Amino acid sequence: MNFNSLRYLFTEGLKNLFKNIFMTIASIGVLTACLLVVGFSLILKENLSNIIKYVGEEKTFFIFLTDDAKPEQIDDLKSCINSTNNVKSLKYITKNQALEEFHKTFNNDLAMRALKRTNVLPASIELNMKDISSIDEIYKILEDTRFSNVISSVNAPTKHAKIIKDVDKTSKVIGTAMIIFFVVASLAIISNTIRAAVFARRREIAIMKQVGATDSFVRFPFLIEGAAIGIIASIFAFFLTMLIYETLYTMLTRNQSAFLRSLFITMVPFKRVSFLISFGYLIFGTLAGSIGSLISVRKYLKI
Repeated sequence: MNFNSLRYLFTEGLKNLFKNIFMTIASIGVLTACLLVVGFSLILKENLSNIIKYVGEEKTFFIFLTDDAKPEQIDDLKSCINSTNNVKSLKYITKNQALEEFHKTFNNDLAMRALKRTNVLPASIELNMKDISSIDEIYKILEDTRFSNVISSVNAPTKHAKIIKDVDKTSKVIGTAMIIFFVVASLAIISNTIRAAVFARRREIAIMKQVGATDSFVRFPFLIEGAAIGIIASIFAFFLTMLIYETLYTMLTRNQSAFLRSLFITMVPFKRVSFLISFGYLIFGTLAGSIGSLISVRKYLKI
C-alpha cells in the first residue's frame, strides 16, 4: 500500500467523523464517561494503597512479653517475625528501657519512684509493618503454641487493617462492575456509529470490492474513525479528570478545618498519577474505538 493510498484512507476515516456528527458526539461522550470511571478507579486504588502505607507507618504494633521469657525465646520470636518479609522495623525494648520511655513521656516523679522499687512495665517488641493489610501473617506466628509462655499481650491496629481490607475489596468489586458496564455501553454506541457510516456507504463499498479492493482496504477508514473517537475521548477524559480531582484535592487538603485536613492528608497529588492516567486513557480509548469499528465493519463487509 503506497503513501497516496494511506493518505486517502486516513482522510476518509476522519471525514466519517463528521458524516454522522450526532452519533460521533454520543460515542465520544459515552467513551469519555467510561474512561472517567476507569481513571477514578485507578486513582482510588492509588489512594487506598497510600492510606494502607500511612496507617502502617503511623500505627505501632506492640508485642508485650512475659517476665519469664528467655533471651533465646525472644530471639526465636524476632527471627520468625522477620522471616515474613513484611517488617519495616523491629525493635526490642527491655523493662529498663520501657521505664525510661515512661519517664520521658509522663515525667511523673511519684510514679517513677514506685516503678523503680518494682518495675511492672513489661519488655516488648515494637513492630512496624510494610503492609498492614497482611497483619494476619504476623498473628499466625504470635498464636504459635511455642510462644504462649513468651507473649503476654498484643496491641495491634487490627481494626484499621480490617476496615482497609474491606474497603479495598468492596471498591474493587464495584469499580470492576462499573468499568464493565461502561465498556459495553461505549462499544455498543461506537459500533452503531460505525454501522451507520458503513450502511450509508454500502454501495460505495460494494463497488470498491467489485473493482478488487480488499477487505483491509475497505475496513481501514472505519478503523481510523473508531481510533479517532477514542483519542478525542481520552483527551477530554484526561482534562476532566485533572479538573475534578485537583478541585477535590484542593478543597479537602487545604480546608480551613484542621480536622478535615487530617482526614485527607494521605490524598495522592494528581501529578503523581498523571502519566499513568494519560497513558491508560490513550491506550484504552484507542483500543475501545478500534474494536467498536471492527465489530461493525466485519458484519457489513459481507455486502
